Amino acid sequence: MFSEFVCKKPVFGIVASFTGFGASVLMLLQDLSIILGFLCALLGFAAGFYTYKIKREHWKKVKAPHNHQSH
Repeated sequence: MFSEFVCKKPVFGIVASFTGFGASVLMLLQDLSIILGFLCALLGFAAGFYTYKIKREHWKKVKAPHNHQSH
């Protein structure tokens, strides 16, 4: 009965196929978004850590005794 309906109106079969494909893509994107979000968090942590190290070295150079000038 359903196959007869799809044979008479093939548009519904095409729509059903695209709907299944769309659902699969959305599920894949959900999984990828979790992975990409985690990778972006790691990248942000690494960038923050290296920025901290650079600024700490700069601060050490500014505070070094040989940089103080007496008036």
